[in-house]
Amino acid sequence: MLNRFPLEFTLTSTNYSVPLMFELYHNDKIIYSCKDVIKKIDVNILLECKGEKQQLSWQMSGKTTTHTKIDATGNIISDVALMTENFKLDGFELKTLLTDNCVYLHNHNGTTETLKNTYDNFMGCNGKVVFDFDSPAHIWILKNWR
Repeated sequence: MLNRFPLEFTLTSTNYSVPLMFELYHNDKIIYSCKDVIKKIDVNILLECKGEKQQLSWQMSGKTTTHTKIDATGNIISDVALMTENFKLDGFELKTLLTDNCVYLHNHNGTTETLKNTYDNFMGCNGKVVFDFDSPAHIWILKNWR
């Protein structure tokens, strides 16, 4: 059975003068790409899902060590990151349901081994966020809503 439902979110940056790349995948197939995130972007996609198990993932790239400014004592004084805000699946704003069900994989822009972190709608390192859910989405959301 084919299920269709909207995916919506706003993609923003902490510094639009640093063009970072963003790619969005559905079940490992690219469904949206932005080579240079230089302004706020409203992303609206109609997902088509066959089967129950689904995966969305998004990836940031293009960040270098020069994009993070550190003072003499090691404190970050400026940085660049991408954020996914107002993330909605099938009309429901997911908020903590999204962040509780995502894994953020990154390696501090090549300075460490790959780490698994929680995702808080903020991507400060080149890496990938993975979000698994079931289709139909509204049933999965209602079963998991807290």
